[in-house]
Amino acid sequence: MTISASALLTYSIIFVFGLVVGSFINVVIYRVPRGESVVTERSHCVSCGKILSAAELIPVISYIILRGRCRQCKSSISPLYPAVEILVGLLFLSIFFKYSFSFEFLCYSIFFALLIGAGIIDVQWMIIPNRLIFYSLVIATLAFSYNIIRPMAIYGGNQSPFLPLMGLLPGAVFFFLIYVVSFFIFKKENSIGMGDIKLLIPIGIILGFDRCLFAVFISIISGGVIGLALIILGIKKRRDSISFGPFLVIGSYIALLLS
Repeated sequence: MTISASALLTYSIIFVFGLVVGSFINVVIYRVPRGESVVTERSHCVSCGKILSAAELIPVISYIILRGRCRQCKSSISPLYPAVEILVGLLFLSIFFKYSFSFEFLCYSIFFALLIGAGIIDVQWMIIPNRLIFYSLVIATLAFSYNIIRPMAIYGGNQSPFLPLMGLLPGAVFFFLIYVVSFFIFKKENSIGMGDIKLLIPIGIILGFDRCLFAVFISIISGGVIGLALIILGIKKRRDSISFGPFLVIGSYIALLLS
């Protein structure tokens, strides 16, 4: 199958747009857990504090040109930065292939870019910041409002405009009940993090009941398999906590693409 020049140009633009958003997600990943502003402060080297020029902020390309090192202090730049940019670029492309240029494309692309940021922060800090949950909830609310005016396919088309709220049941409500039972019966507060429960609120609204249920299923299975593998490899012990946020992101993304 051949791809026309116009289609290739469109895909390239979408991918570059995703790279730029991914660059912003890198800022979110670094600054939000530290309580820093993601808007007012200029980008700088985390080692020497040098303010980065525009040429040093080009997604992926700057990392390659600088060979993964700061031009000023020569300290190493984490390969996570270009990896996140490429990941978000591919995210935008995959959602564009499914929804073309539409409200759904913009909504889901930005939403899941935020989820990627939340998942990585969860791995690094074992927290899901309320700020990211709030941003995700804003996108979910926009989708909910848009569905009232123009029914979206993911919710089944012309049905009750309040149907997306049913997506709260298999995720946020279910895990909150587990949290409460664990606290009162087993006297444990860390069976599942409240950050995961709160993140499932916007996820549930975005996906609706069926797809959120599927996302939760995939998250539990993938989390269990990876957790068991980490224990077998000696990386984790049986009582060690494992970040569940990344598995929620993976499960939700798969549920969206298969919807």
